[in-house]
Amino acid sequence: MIKTEVVIPKVWRSELTGVLLYLFFCVLSVLLSRHFPGSVISGELFRVGSVSVLLALPLWWLLPLTTLMAIVFKIYNVRYTVDAWGCHCKTGILSLRTRSTSVRYEDIRSIETDSSLLERIFDVGSVLISTASTAAVEVPFEGVAAPAEVRDMLQRERETRQRLAKAANTREGEVAND
Repeated sequence: MIKTEVVIPKVWRSELTGVLLYLFFCVLSVLLSRHFPGSVISGELFRVGSVSVLLALPLWWLLPLTTLMAIVFKIYNVRYTVDAWGCHCKTGILSLRTRSTSVRYEDIRSIETDSSLLERIFDVGSVLISTASTAAVEVPFEGVAAPAEVRDMLQRERETRQRLAKAANTREGEVAND
């Protein structure tokens, strides 16, 4: 049984398209800065004694920076945890508004994994946890590494809880019959 809180991080590999876009914009910003030299702000930043520190600031760096900030936001804006009580998904950590969803092990109806071909190559995917209360997925762990292992861990914990509950019900039934 899980005795402490386990944090399941969202990994960089899950944002592969964003990372590739970032690399593309890095190359593009260098090429655009060379093609349009007027877009580079340059001049003396400060002087220390007889040494002059120069600044060359290309304005095209905003393209890769914006992409990188979006990737970082997607990765660090969520927190997935598993503890002795159940599964928790907190979104909006870096936002003005947060949303926290929790599911007890006893309420879990199904645990599924979802990953595309590219995600399977990089061993990344989503673990979708749903309950009997709604038809939708209550707690999606998206972009986690080794989703099959996470699913198996949750499944083992769920089955352990069901066995303990069944044993407790059997004991209660025996006490009631006495």
